[in-house]
Amino acid sequence: MTPMQRTVAARLGLAVLGAAVITASAGAAPGDPERRDIRPADQAWAARANLRAADIPPGYVATRSGTKPNSAPLRCSGFQPDLSDLTITGEARSPAFQSRTGTTILSAAEVYVSFHDERESWRRTARREALRCVKRLMEQISSQNVRVEVTSSTVRAAPRVGERSVSFRIVAKVTTQGVTIAAWFDLLGVSRGRADATLMTSTVLNPPSAALERNLLGKLARRLKR
Repeated sequence: MTPMQRTVAARLGLAVLGAAVITASAGAAPGDPERRDIRPADQAWAARANLRAADIPPGYVATRSGTKPNSAPLRCSGFQPDLSDLTITGEARSPAFQSRTGTTILSAAEVYVSFHDERESWRRTARREALRCVKRLMEQISSQNVRVEVTSSTVRAAPRVGERSVSFRIVAKVTTQGVTIAAWFDLLGVSRGRADATLMTSTVLNPPSAALERNLLGKLARRLKR
C-alpha cells in the first residue's frame, strides 16, 4: 500500500467508523424502533456476546466510541418496517477495531424480551430491501475530503452459524486528493434464541477475508447461546 493509499484508507476508516456505529447498532433495520426495557441480566448477556480484542488478529487498535448503541432507526424510501411492538431488553456494541491498512471490524448484539420478538425483528429487517438503506448510508458519509460512490450492493450466501444468518455486501469507489481506490463494506447478522448479533467489516483494495468473517460470526453465534 502506497503512502497515498494509506491516507485514503485512514480517511475512509474514520468516515466508515461513524456509519458503522449506526449501522451495526441498528442491525440495518430502518423504520420505527423497538421499545427498550433494559434488564441487567440481558444487558450483561449482550455485552458478553460481542467481539473483544482477543478475537481480532494482531495489528488492530481498539477505538471505543461508547458502549450504548444508537437506537435511532435508519430510514429510506420503500423500506421502513414498524418494530414498535417489539421490546429489546439488552444491547451492547464492541469497540471498533481498526488496522493501518484500512480495515475496520465492529460488532453489536441485542437481546429481546421473547423468542417471538427476536424472530419478528429478524423477519421484518433481515431482507434484501434493507440493502438500499445501507447503500444510502454509505453514500452519505461522503464529505469534502472523501467521496464515496457505491458501485454494487448484494445479498450473499451467509455462513451457516446460529439459527439464522444473513450477509450483505456493498462495494464502492472512494476518492480523496485525486486518488480513487476500491472499498468493501460487509454487514453480517446471526440470531439464536432471544438474541442476535451484527458483524461489520470494511476494507480497502481487497475484499474482507471470508475466513475471518466466518470465524468472527461463529464466535458471535456461540456467545448468543445462554
